[in-house]
Amino acid sequence: MKIFGFFLILMLSSNYTFSRELKEYYGIGDSIRVVDSLIKIANDSVDTDSLLSKQSAKDAYAMALQIKYIKGQAEALMFMASYSLKNEEYLASLDYHFKIIDLYERNLDFDNLINYGYTRITQFFLQIKDYDLARKYLDQMFRLLPKSSYPSAKGNACLCQAKYYLALHADSLAIRSLYISIPCFQKANDLLAEAAVYKYLGDAFVQTKQYANADFAYRTSISIFSQKQKLGELAVMYTRIAHIYQILENNQKNLEYNLNALHIREKIHQPLLIASSFLNVGESYWLLGRKDSANVYLSKALNLAKQINSTYYLEAIYYELYDFANSEKRYQDALK
Repeated sequence: MKIFGFFLILMLSSNYTFSRELKEYYGIGDSIRVVDSLIKIANDSVDTDSLLSKQSAKDAYAMALQIKYIKGQAEALMFMASYSLKNEEYLASLDYHFKIIDLYERNLDFDNLINYGYTRITQFFLQIKDYDLARKYLDQMFRLLPKSSYPSAKGNACLCQAKYYLALHADSLAIRSLYISIPCFQKANDLLAEAAVYKYLGDAFVQTKQYANADFAYRTSISIFSQKQKLGELAVMYTRIAHIYQILENNQKNLEYNLNALHIREKIHQPLLIASSFLNVGESYWLLGRKDSANVYLSKALNLAKQINSTYYLEAIYYELYDFANSEKRYQDALK
């Protein structure tokens, strides 16, 4: 155990290459443990030490490739695809997505090809708003379904289809696809996927102004995420419910749920999403007429967004500041 720990530290402290000799010395079993540990480090440090996180994933992939550890290769690639997308490195993210698909195609692993290959690349194209390519991979996913033995495969295909329809504002079609996916995930005993379905079901109901149904869907999702201790997702759901209260002009409840989301994000140290929650809380206070408190949180959002160099949130915060200044006819401030 001490040797294993020393070996892992050695890898993380240098640009270490996993040679054939050491692979033979430590054995495949220990090598797999090193890969799994590196992937865990990548995930655990993604919000606190991005350089360590990125390097750990790359080292995990290189080692998994050498020892032909398919699961390790896939998990490292999925992490790097998400990491690159989060940092707006779109070409790098796309390349990783194609490598995931190629890996599962070469190994004739149709279940994972659907669940992690085509599902993820479809979501990638939806995120960058290339709906034609999203549709292309969505269609490939459905054509491949007869070759899959996983009940979750159909669920994931229908969930992706629903996201596609939501992006196109075809809300009734999205709702239909989401309801089809629920029994698939129940059969697979995949509670987290079921919770995701209720999240998007809530979104579809919000878009169709069915707020009571949206509230029920979101709270069903919250129940599952709470049970599974998925705090990040729980915070997302609180912001969704806060949005409903904002639409209904219940500004006190809107503030309450935005504060709940902020407290969770501070607890689990998510700087980017903390900036988002500062912005939401600032807006909530503004809607309540508590403008001094609003300015405190908007300033916090601005400072944190500058600190983490987030162009997206800086633009969002400046827009809010402009909107608030303009609403009070403080035109000089609005133009700053």
